[in-house]
Amino acid sequence: MNTPPEHDSPGRQTPVDAPADDASLVPPAIDSWHHLRQFTAARIALGRTGVSLPTDAHLAFQLAHARARDAVHLPLNVPVLLRALSGAGVAAAANCLVLDSAAGDRLSYLQRPDLGRRLSDAARDSLVACRRSRSVAGYDLALVIGDGLSARAVTEHAAPFLAALMALLAQQNWSLAPLTIVRQARVAIGDDIGELLGARMVVVLIGERPGLSSPDSMGLYMTWMPKVGLTDARRNCISNVRPAGLDVQSAAAKLHYLLTQARRRQLSGVLLKDDSGSTTLQATPPATSFLLPGERGKRQKPISTRATIALADSQPAHTARSTAQSSGVFMQSTSRHLTLFHCPNTRSTGVLILLEELQADYELHVLNMKTGEQRGAAYLAINPMGKVPAVLHGAALVTEQAALYLYLADLYPEAGLAPGLTDPLRGPYLRWMVYYASCFEPAVIDRSQKREPAPVGMSPYGDFDTMLKTLTDQLAGGPYMLGERFTALDILWGTALGWITKFGLVPVTPVIERYVELINRRPSIATTRAKDAELAAAQA
Repeated sequence: MNTPPEHDSPGRQTPVDAPADDASLVPPAIDSWHHLRQFTAARIALGRTGVSLPTDAHLAFQLAHARARDAVHLPLNVPVLLRALSGAGVAAAANCLVLDSAAGDRLSYLQRPDLGRRLSDAARDSLVACRRSRSVAGYDLALVIGDGLSARAVTEHAAPFLAALMALLAQQNWSLAPLTIVRQARVAIGDDIGELLGARMVVVLIGERPGLSSPDSMGLYMTWMPKVGLTDARRNCISNVRPAGLDVQSAAAKLHYLLTQARRRQLSGVLLKDDSGSTTLQATPPATSFLLPGERGKRQKPISTRATIALADSQPAHTARSTAQSSGVFMQSTSRHLTLFHCPNTRSTGVLILLEELQADYELHVLNMKTGEQRGAAYLAINPMGKVPAVLHGAALVTEQAALYLYLADLYPEAGLAPGLTDPLRGPYLRWMVYYASCFEPAVIDRSQKREPAPVGMSPYGDFDTMLKTLTDQLAGGPYMLGERFTALDILWGTALGWITKFGLVPVTPVIERYVELINRRPSIATTRAKDAELAAAQA
């Protein structure tokens, strides 16, 4: 058997070349875990004394554990919180309502979470009396401070946060309900408060369950149209508001964005996403590791993981985000500028409301129906039917209400008013859009003209009563036509039912009345009605 020589590998050293007692030739150990401590507050790389933790690490753990327990068990000091609110310039603190949940003490609160979600009888009576005394129909927003599982969190952070949020709300027209502070509170108690005060939105500031490194974390929970019994799917949450987490200024900006979007789109929860940040997500290539020598401190090149479609020309730039709510239609046009041919207080009013909801780039070409301008040669060259609404988008002419609503909502997918092609709601969305034109309007016109409908087998809507019951059954599953989601459908149906019930062509059932009232709360309705009134006055 041949034995290879000891020096058969280049550069390899034998024990003769490297004496065992020469420590200078042994490379120093790389303590990668110690390096990682700068990136986290988690308890890593604590060292050891024999087989145990060092004394200082053990004592630090016990202190953190004590702070977390104190956060859970210490009661909310309401006078201290009120002084902090006043000191931060939160004017609402002067008329603040201090309430209690149905949990009579801390032990009941911890053992019975359901009691923390309900107001005490005295608290409910107080809110009912408050609303009656103020003689208001309702509020845009109710703000609630609850102790939750960390009274310390709201005591320290509620005041500076509300000061930052109030500064942002002051730039817009928000009607605010009286500020409430609730002891022994859980998140869902905001639904009870918002419903009793008649608030369209509620935001609950509450102490979150403390961790060993975060005994002072505050959470924010926002809900559109609060009422008892809603699930967490209807809420938007911003968590970890504290100096070592999300600072109060950033949290206020995020919440203000969500509030504005929720009020515009009349929804919250899983259907409303926080798109207030950057359009580029940062990702690190997986091929390298900062644990390896030589890789630490290197900045990886950002990778864009978000698809965008730039739609810009000489018109203002728009970005169509690739989201679950987008329509999936890729627009080839380099501009989304539109011209709406419009007569005030006609069917085109609904399309004008839709353009306001979409925040579309459009211009109005107003026609005077009193002088028959819509029948003039100039307009007939555009739309031979001589009807409004009509929209020009580049060289494309779009007419007919259902076609216009479908086209415009797909043209502005970022507004979220059209379910995407793969969305389960897309089919119902199309159904009820076409139902309006093919069933509802023909039935209403026949009835208004006192015409005998065609035989059921030939009529596009069958019979009037069945047509109307089919519609009201769908609305009863509300609050919107497609349940929890507000879409372009609701602008079409809400405005149409508002007009038609006004003239007595359709009976005003409780379901229809509730639906019309809900849609009429949208700011775009008031804006468009004011515009139409101005246009009509100019034509008088």
